[in-house]
Amino acid sequence: STMRSLVLGTASTMRSLVLLLCAASAAEGLHPLQARPLLRAPAVQRARVSAVSLADLLLLAEHQARTAAAISSAVTARYGAELASLADLFSLAEHQVSYAAVFGSEVAARYGAELVEHPLKTHVVTAASLFLVGDAISQSIQAARAIREPGDAPVAYDVRRAASFGLFSAMWSGVFQSWWFDLLNGNISGGTTTAEHLIAAVEKTALCQLVSVPLAYLPLFFVVQGLVRGWSVERTLSQAQANYRPLLQRNWSFWWPVQFVQFGAVAAEWQLPYVSAAALVWAIILSAASEPTAQVAVSSLADIGLGAAESSADPNEFVLVASAASAGPDDDIRV
Repeated sequence: STMRSLVLGTASTMRSLVLLLCAASAAEGLHPLQARPLLRAPAVQRARVSAVSLADLLLLAEHQARTAAAISSAVTARYGAELASLADLFSLAEHQVSYAAVFGSEVAARYGAELVEHPLKTHVVTAASLFLVGDAISQSIQAARAIREPGDAPVAYDVRRAASFGLFSAMWSGVFQSWWFDLLNGNISGGTTTAEHLIAAVEKTALCQLVSVPLAYLPLFFVVQGLVRGWSVERTLSQAQANYRPLLQRNWSFWWPVQFVQFGAVAAEWQLPYVSAAALVWAIILSAASEPTAQVAVSSLADIGLGAAESSADPNEFVLVASAASAGPDDDIRV
């Protein structure tokens, strides 16, 4: 539109010059060719300058148009290259997703075959592995929280604690629950209607949470924990008395809905892997709950109730029998 306006403006100026020449010739009675001196008049000179300026503008506009066309061509080429690169990325991502899907399906098929051919071994390995992963996550979180200053030493990985949880999970989830779930699924039928299926799921969940968990799960947990960590019987019983009820409450809040979904929506052969996956989350909760409470630092003998007796071996050594109201069975009370 700018070019068109400039061309029309130039044509109009040239037309005005011709009309001006004809008018001057008629006024003087001269032939138009004899009126050339009139072209030297100021008005004519201004018209000539305008025409030259319009010609320059036309050249400038043509140059700008060529520059814009070159820039547009370069941008189009660059955009095309970017689109090609993006298409290559999408193609690579699609290939990776397809490969992952194929690999995942092969792993799932192989795992399903192992569940059928070697159910006990597969259950034990699955349960112990996932529980160890959960405890490792729990220990890493606790180690990060323990470092409060830049110079604090990192907390070492507790191998005994991990072994206790791995052994316990292998015994409970891999061995006992494998038999227990088969027993429940074989004796409590889901019926043919949705209501009967949901009622059966509630019954199985209740038997797990009201029978097997309080009578077998938690006692076995404390026994295995005490054996692996080398605790005495008294310390193991003390730990169980202090943590039995809190752990049972936490267990109910987590496992009631998890096991209702298990018996209501998960196929029988996949129920134990489902529970083992959920146990990874539960392991973090259970690991944190089993950790001894923080050490109690005491500044004076008046802060605790204690008895002191002079040692016969060293008159400067005192045997302190200390207790603090806020201390747990594993607290180290230092004076």
